[in-house]
Amino acid sequence: MKQLNIKLEQNIFMPNKYGNDYQEFDKDTTDALDKMQVGDSFIVKTYGDVEKVRRFCRHKLKKEIQARKHYTGKTKNDGFIFRVWCTKIISNQQHAEMLNSIQEKYESKKLLKNGMLPKSKTEALNVSTINHNDYRAKIDNAVLSIAECREENRMLVDDVEEIKRILAEELGHKKGWNFVSTGENDD
Repeated sequence: MKQLNIKLEQNIFMPNKYGNDYQEFDKDTTDALDKMQVGDSFIVKTYGDVEKVRRFCRHKLKKEIQARKHYTGKTKNDGFIFRVWCTKIISNQQHAEMLNSIQEKYESKKLLKNGMLPKSKTEALNVSTINHNDYRAKIDNAVLSIAECREENRMLVDDVEEIKRILAEELGHKKGWNFVSTGENDD
């Protein structure tokens, strides 16, 4: 059996189990962002860093930020940086409203089981509880037209089969319509 060699390490940061959001914000960075007032700015190198700071400031520090791209050289090919400004400090009430609106948007776009409408939307249609499920199923018109065509084709096939049976009886064939070609070459 193979030996397992391990080496113990101490004081290693354990990331959040749901992802390593805000891992790069140490105490100094968090304090500096917390002290930012409207009009203060700083520089980051990538747009990903801008988005990390934006999320952290909006959700943890209740601040709105804006960023602008600045080119570092004489031409656009020389490189660029992003300057980030604090534009607004959000009150607790505004922050709660913002979180509620985000939650409402999430709930409205949430996937529902089997393409069914939620009960709240069907209750708004004044649907009685007897036929409640009739209005919950929202089926695309293209699917309905395909189903109708398929039903019409099935009815035509049934009619043709009935005509074949009647012809076989009239012509005296006891086993049915046996002399009809099955699509194979009889040569």
